[in-house]
Amino acid sequence: MVTTKRFIMTLALVGIGGTLSTAHGAAITVPIGLSPGATYRIVFITSTARDGTSTDIDIYNDFVTTAADLDAGLLSLGTTWKALASTATTNVLANTGLSALDTTTPFFNTRGNRIATGVTVGGSGLFGGGSTTHLSTLFTETGSAPPINAALTGTAPDGTTSTSPLGGSSVMYGHPQKTTFEWIAESPLDNTYVGLYYGISGDLTVPGTPTPDPEPATIALTGLGAALAFAFSKVRKARN
Repeated sequence: MVTTKRFIMTLALVGIGGTLSTAHGAAITVPIGLSPGATYRIVFITSTARDGTSTDIDIYNDFVTTAADLDAGLLSLGTTWKALASTATTNVLANTGLSALDTTTPFFNTRGNRIATGVTVGGSGLFGGGSTTHLSTLFTETGSAPPINAALTGTAPDGTTSTSPLGGSSVMYGHPQKTTFEWIAESPLDNTYVGLYYGISGDLTVPGTPTPDPEPATIALTGLGAALAFAFSKVRKARN
């Protein structure tokens, strides 16, 4: 376990980077590059902090919801926000409604950058295990750099409850500016440490009307038309 003195020094050092970073101002709620009708989820880290002493997962859900509501764009989404956190009785997958079998959902940060695809997909998933390799780091509800780089999670790299869950005597924390498994599980701390929390939206849908796939009959007629045009071209060439 990290000592109090060491952790305070760590926060002071990593906090400098967050403090000096330029504020973003507002969250990007619809990532660029997704087609109308596509589903996605947004992940952010709170700009506010609290301890990890409670064993009630809803305490943390309410906390990240309050933080999300600080940004008008996130508030306007009308979605349900949950904490990416685990207690001894509720792991992060159960709390957020994420399926371990999901290999396709894209996850984005509040700057519109893709973080990961799929839930427990090795390497490339949100919870990619020991080989986790995210495409981007995480930012606050307004898209700004976090004020400190310590998020209390209680969670293991594969999305299961850590041996140091929220509400326990020690709590696993993650580093929001890392793209390895340490984003969710860097080291355990005493549960009285005051840290930030990760929040995640429910399923969101890109607005607009999806482009329908061509009907089989349309595809057949298109193919027939191309074949007839080709045949007609051959006949013309033969006559000439």
